[in-house]
Amino acid sequence: MYDYSDSIIKRLKNNAVKDGVIILLLAAVIYCLCIRYDIFEILLFYVHKYEKYELDELIVILCILFISFAAYSSRRLADLRIAFSVIRKISQTDDLTGVSSRRRIFELIYGEFIRYKRYGRPFCLLLIDIDEFKKINDNYGHRAGDKVLKKVADLMGELSRRTDSIGRIGGDEFLVLLPETDMDEALKMAERLLKKSTSLYISDSGYDISFSLSIGATDIKENIESIEHLILIADRLLYKAKSQGKNRVTGDESISGLEKPDNDKDLCD
Repeated sequence: MYDYSDSIIKRLKNNAVKDGVIILLLAAVIYCLCIRYDIFEILLFYVHKYEKYELDELIVILCILFISFAAYSSRRLADLRIAFSVIRKISQTDDLTGVSSRRRIFELIYGEFIRYKRYGRPFCLLLIDIDEFKKINDNYGHRAGDKVLKKVADLMGELSRRTDSIGRIGGDEFLVLLPETDMDEALKMAERLLKKSTSLYISDSGYDISFSLSIGATDIKENIESIEHLILIADRLLYKAKSQGKNRVTGDESISGLEKPDNDKDLCD
């Protein structure tokens, strides 16, 4: 992954050098303008209580201080904007796979949930789990497991639309948000993921490691009152796919009457 901290340090160092150059150039330009247009003499005309040499020195000092402060403040604000942008990107991105973080994907789902409640716009969720992921880590090491996670994230990115959002919510579980999508389209997307994943493998330490996926697919409905309830349905469907032999997708037409959670635990934490 890209090292954001190194980028910030390099930018700050470069800005420190630029600050000094800008301050010197601006101070020189303003001082020359003051001499060229006799600004000192004009000020003397209105301020009689100061001696010329005292006023000249005072104006030069004040100009340099003002320019220095303005230049420094401008550069520091630029640094703050860069730092804020980097921090925001880090907080919204899973460091290993590059997809959205848990918090970010839940924020996006909540946004779609609000759109559904207000305008009735449909959306679907795919909850995806890598089958036997613990065995991959145990048998081949965590480096191999990390490669599998990256491969799965890349696969989802390759098959998803530009309007879709992908997030890693923990361990080997991913959520895919499909806006403006009905259940048939969501199931087709899930089937493409399954079919493509069975032909993929990663190489590590001389081993070719294959993997498969299990997917729970669900869509928004009128009786769903929170995103926690919706994700609970997807989780139950994923569990059913696992219990039926893994490497399959289960849609929510097979689960009915699922009550919403007893509490509204904040899944964005």
